[in-house]
Amino acid sequence: MNDKYVPLHLHSIYSIYDGLGTVQEYAQKAAEYGHRAMALTDHGRMGGIVDHRDACLKNGIKPIVGIEAYITNKLVTNNDKGKRKRTKNNHVILLAKNDKGYKNILRLNYLSNKDEEHYYYNPRISFEELFTYSEGIVCGSACLASSFANLLKQEKEKEAEELFIRFIEVFKDDFYAEIQLNEVNIDEGGLLSRGQISYNNWLIEKATRFGVPLVVTGDVHYINKEDYKTQQLSFNLRADKEEDEEFICESLFYHNTEDFLNFNKDFGYNYREEDLKSWIENSVYISDKIDFIIPERDRMFLPRMSNDEEDDLVKKSVEGLKKYFKVDNLSDVPEEYTKRLKNELSLILRKGVSRYFLVLTDICEYADEQGIARGVARGCFLPGNIVSMLDGTKEIQNIKAKEKIFTGFGSKSYVDTVFEYDIKEDISVLKTDCGEISSTKDHEILVLKKGLEKKKENLRWVKASDIIPGDFLVKDYDEGE
Repeated sequence: MNDKYVPLHLHSIYSIYDGLGTVQEYAQKAAEYGHRAMALTDHGRMGGIVDHRDACLKNGIKPIVGIEAYITNKLVTNNDKGKRKRTKNNHVILLAKNDKGYKNILRLNYLSNKDEEHYYYNPRISFEELFTYSEGIVCGSACLASSFANLLKQEKEKEAEELFIRFIEVFKDDFYAEIQLNEVNIDEGGLLSRGQISYNNWLIEKATRFGVPLVVTGDVHYINKEDYKTQQLSFNLRADKEEDEEFICESLFYHNTEDFLNFNKDFGYNYREEDLKSWIENSVYISDKIDFIIPERDRMFLPRMSNDEEDDLVKKSVEGLKKYFKVDNLSDVPEEYTKRLKNELSLILRKGVSRYFLVLTDICEYADEQGIARGVARGCFLPGNIVSMLDGTKEIQNIKAKEKIFTGFGSKSYVDTVFEYDIKEDISVLKTDCGEISSTKDHEILVLKKGLEKKKENLRWVKASDIIPGDFLVKDYDEGE
């Protein structure tokens, strides 16, 4: 089968609680239909793009990097009482046309997640940011949740047309209008009294008048038609509004040309078959404009951290060792440690991986500044601490992998892996009626805070350093005792 169609609007399992298909399943279906390319446009996320590339190339398909981004007029909006309120997000499809476009999409995706202004319920960008970093991006008008459709729902036809023209000015020949065929033909409010039909008609008129390509897209969320029931269940799990629970759409499976021809009749669109086939084949025209595939890496690419990274690493290492032993001169550090430092630095410099350690240092320093727990020894108990086993008790250093233990809630569990670390760290010692508990300060312990009623919902995992006299350390939880 050699179907003249390319999916340009497709959601995988990386569209959490929304998309169901894996990129491997989609690639296999694309190969079955003879589709020459396939885009991945997950909601606000790009976590699947490398797997998408690999799955497509394995099946002889060109992978198109994309995202369905959330875009908003104003990142922060407050109500009359000054409290921040949730506003309507608009959808827009962005595809990487070339290397510049790929980098710009990555930049926009970063911006959408960078702070609390941008990430509010969803990762969002502003129109200004989108237009600033538009170079190399092919842009699709998206679905009924697009900025144009949302304006039409408010009867703001003039503003919708002005925005449509603005997209043409910014993206020029790389802007296209998405025609979708689905059963969502109910009254969406305002000028969209027939839902998708009304929106399509508006797009057809504007695109024809301004010379914008009309392209049929599928808004794919799952592989096969019968999967809509599972998608509905997944959708309900994330729904926070009662009306969302009644949303049902059975036409979001992976499509081919025949599916669209059937939708055209079944859902009452009734476009001329000649026009519809032309719009379907325009998806191939758009995909042919794409000249970018994520390059395969045979080594790490890390940011430069200083003008002389090797010298910087040596200085930081020496200073760190002196700080560890609280001395001013390296000669006052025990010889076995200076010898080990010299050997390890020699290997690191010879292998040319100084940058990796400097990047890691930067991350660790930031974590320390922000109070973020880090390190290989997070949550460690010291030797001598007693652990409740199914057949008695044991000192923690004597426990082996696969042995069975009791949790703080009294349930049975088992030890998966045993770790032992020889590091120097600040220690917290808790004195209890049953003896002392020694651990790293960040180790979390199940606690009933002082003064709270003994109920399961009052129990908290608290860092050892934050436990105070009068807190009750839970040994074996039983609400009846």
